[in-house]
Amino acid sequence: ITHFHRTWFNSDDAVLNMLADAMRRQGRLLPQHWINKNGDLLVPSGELLIAPLLRWFPNGFAVHAVAGVFAALLLSGSLAWLLRTLRMPTAVTLFLVTLAASGLSCANIFMVFTQTTYVWWPAGFFLGAALIVRQRACDRVMRRMEIAALCALVFIIGFANPSRVGLMMVLPLYLFDRALAKGDFRPERKSSWRARATRLVGFGDPASQGIAAAFVLALLVYAALARSGVTHASYNAADLHWAGVRGVWRHLATFRGWFGDYLGANPSPVEMSPSAFPGVHAFRWFIALGLTCVGIVEVARVRSQRDLQRRALTVALLGAFVPIFAIYALFDPLALDSGALRYFTVPMFILLVLSAFFLRDLMVVAERTTRVALCGGGVLLVLVSMQHYLPVADLGRATFWNVRASGPMQLAESLQTQHLQRGYATWLNAGATTVMSDSAVRVRPVVVSPAGVASFPYMVSTEWYIARPGETFLALTRQEASAAELELLRTKFGEPARIIDAAGYRILVYAYDIAARFDAWG
Repeated sequence: ITHFHRTWFNSDDAVLNMLADAMRRQGRLLPQHWINKNGDLLVPSGELLIAPLLRWFPNGFAVHAVAGVFAALLLSGSLAWLLRTLRMPTAVTLFLVTLAASGLSCANIFMVFTQTTYVWWPAGFFLGAALIVRQRACDRVMRRMEIAALCALVFIIGFANPSRVGLMMVLPLYLFDRALAKGDFRPERKSSWRARATRLVGFGDPASQGIAAAFVLALLVYAALARSGVTHASYNAADLHWAGVRGVWRHLATFRGWFGDYLGANPSPVEMSPSAFPGVHAFRWFIALGLTCVGIVEVARVRSQRDLQRRALTVALLGAFVPIFAIYALFDPLALDSGALRYFTVPMFILLVLSAFFLRDLMVVAERTTRVALCGGGVLLVLVSMQHYLPVADLGRATFWNVRASGPMQLAESLQTQHLQRGYATWLNAGATTVMSDSAVRVRPVVVSPAGVASFPYMVSTEWYIARPGETFLALTRQEASAAELELLRTKFGEPARIIDAAGYRILVYAYDIAARFDAWG
C-alpha cells in the first residue's frame, strides 16, 4: 500500500485525492460542483484523512497511502473485535485477521485497501454485529450506549449511498439481529398471528428499531441533499434492466471468477510465477476452497444449527449474498466482467467469521496440532500478500525497492520535464498522472471518441472544465492517437502549438485552453 502499489495505482484510486483536494479548497464536506458516480457520496471514505494532510503535504501517492493503511487497520481491527466478542481463541483470531489483512486476492486488495471504497461495508458489518452481540449481554445502561453506537454506525455509513448500503450492510445486520433474537423466545401458540409477526420483525426490539430508524434517517438526509441540489450524481450502474435468458447465462459464466479471481485461487497477471514461492499457489487454492466449503456447509445446516451466533451469521451471509446475486445474475449492467464480484465483498468477509467456528471446533479436537497449523498458515499468508505486490520489483538485493514505472508515472515525468502544468487525458491516465506528479501537473479526464472530445461525466468537478488563460495539452496513448482521431482534433481545436512524443504517449500542446471547445457529453 505504501510503496509497491505505485505501479498499479490508477485513476479509480486517485478519486480519493481529487475529492480531498476539492474538500480542502472549498472547506466543505460535500464540495459544490462535484458529480458522484452511481449516487455514492464517498462520505465517509479515505478522502476525510487525505484532505487535512494537504495543508502540509503535496497531493500525491504518499497521502493516498495513509488512507490505504487506515483501511487495512479498520478492517483488521473490526474483524478482530467481532471475533473476540464471539469468544474465539486467540490463535484463530490472529490467523483470520492475517488472512483479511493480507487480502483474499489481488483484486480484493485493490478494491478494499487501495480504493478504500469497499472497506466500509464489511467493517461496518463487523462492528455492528459486535455491538448487537454485546448489547444482549449488557445491563440496561450499557445496552443503551451500545444501541446508540449501532445507530450512529448505520447512519454514518448509510449516508453515503443508502440504496447500496441497505443491501450490502444494513440488511445483513438486521437479519443477524433477528436471527439472534429468535432464540430468545419461543412462539406462543395462544398469541395472535399479528403479535407473532410483530415480534418476528422486531418492532419491540431496540437494536432492530435502531437499525431501521438510523437507516431511514440517512435515506431522508440523502434524498434532501439530492433534491436541494447540494449533491449531484449519475446513476448509470443503477439503470438496471432485464438481461434476458442469454444474458443470465452470460452473467453466471462471469460468476465463475468468485472462486478463482476474487477468492484468489487463480494467480493474478500482476503476480510472480508460483515458483517464486513454492507451495504458495497450492495454499491459495486451499484457502479459496475452504472458504467456499464453509459457506456451503453452514447454509446447508442452518435450520439445525443450535449455536445461535453461528446460525445468525449464516442468515446474515444469505442476506448479504442472495439479493445481490439475484440482481447480478438477472439484470444488466452489473456483471460486465469478474471485476464486478466486488459487490460480494461483504459475504466473502462474513465467510471468514463463519470459518472461525470451524477452526474453533478443530481446536477442541486437536488443540496443539491446530495451533501449529494456524501458525504455519499465518506465515504462508504473509508470503501470499507479498506475492500480490513483489512482481513489480526486481528481486535482486540492490534494486529490491525499485518499482517498475507505469504509464502514468512516465507521463507525469515527461509532462514535468516539458514544464506543462495543466491539460487533459482519458480517464485511465488523468487522475493517476496527477497524483504521480504530486499534483504539480493537473490532468483532467475527458472522453475522446469519433464524435469529439467532452468532459468526463462523473467523479469530476465541473469547475475543472471552465476555460482559463494559458496553454493546455491533450495526452493520448498510441492507440488513441489514430490518424482519424488526430484529423478530428485538428478540425476541432486547430493545429497544436507543438507535438511531443514521449513515454508511449502523443502529447498535443495548444496555446489556449481547449476546454472552451469541448462537446456536451452524451
